[in-house]
This record gives sequence, C-alpha cells and structure tokens, in this order.
Amino acid sequence: ATSVAGVFTTSKCPSAPVDFCRQNLKSGTARALVVNSGNANAFTGKTGRASTALTAKIAAKAVKECRERWDKAQPCTDHPYLRKKGLPQAYGARILGTALLIPMYLNGELVNLQSIEADGTKRYHKGAVCKGAYLQIGEGTPAYMAEGFATAASIYEATGKPCLVAFSAG
Repeated sequence: ATSVAGVFTTSKCPSAPVDFCRQNLKSGTARALVVNSGNANAFTGKTGRASTALTAKIAAKAVKECRERWDKAQPCTDHPYLRKKGLPQAYGARILGTALLIPMYLNGELVNLQSIEADGTKRYHKGAVCKGAYLQIGEGTPAYMAEGFATAASIYEATGKPCLVAFSAG
C-alpha cells in the first residue's frame, strides 16, 4: 500500500466522494487512486454515496485482478511484438497466454496492465486506473518520457538513459 493524505473542503455539505475519502484515508494507506473529474458535487446524497462506493469497489477489484494476472504471467524472453519493434529484450514485461503484459504503476504500486497481442492490438484492464500510470525503463532518474512501451524502450536502447512510459496522451 502507498502512503496517502488528503486535504478536504470545510463545507458543511461535502459530496459523497469527500466523505468516502475522509473515512477510508484514516489508515494513511491506499492501493489505488480514482481521480475526481474536478466536479466534487457530482455525487451527493444516498445515490452519491452508493455511486462512490461502487466506483471504489470496481477500482479495487480491477487492481486485484491485474495483480493476479501479473503473478500468473511468466518472464518474457521473446514475443512477436518485441521482434516487430526491434527490441532485444522485454524490459520487465511478462507473457500470459499470447499477450505481452506491460505493468503500469502509480507511486510504485501496480495499478493496471497493458496487454499487447502479436498483431499489436493493445488493451488496458477494464476498470483499472490508467491516468497517471507509468513504467520506468532503466535505473536512475528518468531523463526522457515517451508515449508507448516500444517508443520508450527504443529511446532507452539508443541513449542508455532511463525513460518513463506514458501510456496515453489523451
């Protein structure tokens, strides 16, 4: 779990997500983070509390499923996608079935997996966090950031300097 803290509104009528966070951050740790759209009053009342709890439940289930898939996966020594991109190694990616699994982290915690098939089809785990997730290729302070695993791995290959994989520019 990752250490967390929160700063909350002093409103006497906080939204359901604020109440949920106040209650669940008392321990000071978290396994996943769902980023609010910026409209704190989107969920209020009984329906808001139920929607907030459901969102948290879906995110927690997705993180658990990603960790289970990652644990079942095997170290990767070869994959058609790596060959197609000219990458000499997997940089920590694993294989599960026919899919190359790329780990996605937030604050050092696995929060999602990108699955890449031999034909290059890419998918994220349904319900898991994508926004802000990354993978670092290479040790040390990152010198570069690139969108996509193969691009970041290629930059690392060319420069020998650590590169962060950003998984979506959108």
